[in-house]
Formats: sequence, structure tokens, C-alpha cells
Amino acid sequence: MSSALNKLLMLAMPDPYAAKKEVILTAYKDTAGHLVDLVMCAPDNKSDLMDKQEVWIAQWEKGMVSTRLNREL
Repeated sequence: MSSALNKLLMLAMPDPYAAKKEVILTAYKDTAGHLVDLVMCAPDNKSDLMDKQEVWIAQWEKGMVSTRLNREL
């Protein structure tokens, strides 16, 4: 008899962990979706990125040379 009563009580009482699981799962899905959106927005034109990198390195090298020349004077 107590087994049947326990089953009825379990059905009547909501699982407190179910709500927590739902919140965590929703937060995970939102975060994962945001990360996927960020990855999808990343540029895939590698040659354009390499050109920008080369320009940046050239500017950096010029800056380093001028800094070194100023220190030597």
C-alpha cells in the first residue's frame, strides 16, 4: 500500500531538478547558438586576411625601424 502511495505522491509533486535542467539546457542552447553565429560570421576569405596581415606587418616593421633609429640618435 505504501508503494502505491509513494507513486501517487511522486506524480503529484513536480521534480525540482526538471526546472533546473530546463534552465541549464536553455542557457546551453542559447550559448551554443551564439557561438555558431559568431563562427558563421567569421570571414572565410583567407587571401584577403593574409593581405591585411602583410600590410600590418609592413607597417609594424616601419614603426620599429623608426623607433630604433630615434633611440640611436
